[in-house]
Amino acid sequence: MPVLKSLGDPYTPERPIIKVIGCGGAGCNTLKDIPAIPNMETIGLNDARHPSLQGVKKVIQVKQEGLKAIALSSKKVSGELYTPKEKEIAKQISGADMVYIVTGLGGEMGTWGSVVAAKVARKLSILSMALATMPFHVESERRRAVAKEGADILSRTADCLVLFSNDKLLKIAPDLPLTRAFSVMGQVMTSPILSFSRVITKGDKRVLREAFEGCREMRLGAGDGRPSDRVQKSVYEAFRSPWFEDVNVAKAKVAVVFVSSSEAFPEDLDEVAEEARSRMPKADIYYSGYKEEMGDRLRTVLLVGFG
Repeated sequence: MPVLKSLGDPYTPERPIIKVIGCGGAGCNTLKDIPAIPNMETIGLNDARHPSLQGVKKVIQVKQEGLKAIALSSKKVSGELYTPKEKEIAKQISGADMVYIVTGLGGEMGTWGSVVAAKVARKLSILSMALATMPFHVESERRRAVAKEGADILSRTADCLVLFSNDKLLKIAPDLPLTRAFSVMGQVMTSPILSFSRVITKGDKRVLREAFEGCREMRLGAGDGRPSDRVQKSVYEAFRSPWFEDVNVAKAKVAVVFVSSSEAFPEDLDEVAEEARSRMPKADIYYSGYKEEMGDRLRTVLLVGFG
């Protein structure tokens, strides 16, 4: 029988220690979309000369050379840290309860840096979630091949991989200049980080690790609803996410559902969870909610995972 279970506690003062690593240019730029949050630290992983590091307070400076070899190393992922690059990453994330790895796949630094970061997190037994973009279909064949290879390895190395196709970006921001659209993508990518940070407790690490077990890839959807049927509207919009277009959500293995609105809403939360269950009957569903100033709107954020 699939699980339908509440997750986290938006009112507890005890929050897990979180580190967010931005890998490569796209990943480091995305760090700028994350507001200051207690118990959360952002870290940039890139070449020292890269402009994306401007404004990033903590930086791991590494060269591209050798990153791919470490990422593809056949040594057991749970083995000893043995390279200077791994040891430097370990130094920065040691003590964290959860690590988020944000990256754009296709380039050398973003692809292999994210895989190495995920390997280090696994070696340190730190729960990790990777959030990665895939190149536009018009980009070079080599870049798309590197991204595909990196995503395959990352899905087996991080505890959870959330993938975003850049091609779908044009559907959520069709009329914006590309630079502004990428800013929108940054906000979309960081929304799961902000949602988790609002509700999860230290005790949720075990629950999430079990939930993500055997889940190769996750997709994101988000939707807003207004009275009078704001629950149905928000869920409907969330499931219309362009990142769900090429998957069958009815076959989902697991889903994490976040609900936010301006006031306490236990009935709304239960209703959203049941709506999600009706669309994903085979999935284990974990749900939580928190208060956020949104006027009369209610927002549903979905993370849907597939085996």
